[in-house]
Amino acid sequence: MSEPLHVVMLRQELERRVARNPRYSLRAFARALDLDPGLLSKVLSLHAALSVKAAARILTHLDFPPIERQHFLQSVGEAHTDNMLAQVRATGCQTTAAHLLPPDEVDIETFQVISNIHHYIVLELTYVKGFQSTPQWIASKLALHVHEVEAILDRLLALGLLEWSAGALRKTSHNLTTKDKALTTPALRQHQKQVLEHALDALENVPLDRRAHLSMTMAVDPSRLPVARKMMQEFMESLCNYLESGERTEVFQLGLCLFPVGGEID
Repeated sequence: MSEPLHVVMLRQELERRVARNPRYSLRAFARALDLDPGLLSKVLSLHAALSVKAAARILTHLDFPPIERQHFLQSVGEAHTDNMLAQVRATGCQTTAAHLLPPDEVDIETFQVISNIHHYIVLELTYVKGFQSTPQWIASKLALHVHEVEAILDRLLALGLLEWSAGALRKTSHNLTTKDKALTTPALRQHQKQVLEHALDALENVPLDRRAHLSMTMAVDPSRLPVARKMMQEFMESLCNYLESGERTEVFQLGLCLFPVGGEID
């Protein structure tokens, strides 16, 4: 099996530095990358995985062109996905793949305040190229009234999920998730209804080359649902990191659904 591209790129960079200075060591390379020498050694020998968070930090110390930076992050994300799938195949049920970017948890009470899907769309819009930090611009993108956007911004700023940075609005946490995932509330159900409504709207109005609506019907062992839910969550996080590693110009919504349709058989 070929080596992951990000490992090849790191090894080539180390070789270039050694060529310029034969006394240059792996320890010096790790120090330049702000990385533990032991971890770097394991990554280069394929005995350890590099997290996306560590990869992003490393790239701040490397003079890679934009396209190479994108390929580097994409390779790290794909390596995590491959590891996860290999573990699933080996165990048949459980996986220990780590989250690519550890999420910040929002408690149920806070979620009730921001359960409307537009709060999350506004947060993600701050990452989009060309984003403008005015209620008028945001309202034009979401087809909302300006006063609705102003209320959304007030809530997000008050909760610390949005902040002013260098004169622009910015999301304060890369990844948000809710606590107590074994529970459901009216706010959580309403949020999912909005996601499904947006999916139905896209099904009717968005060209096929700009969307993906996939489904599968299967006979299953329901006792495996807890593991299936975990696998779905890890897949979504991996896909999110892959899609976000490129130039972000639009906000997309991802949703996976798994539910019974035929009733139980006694």
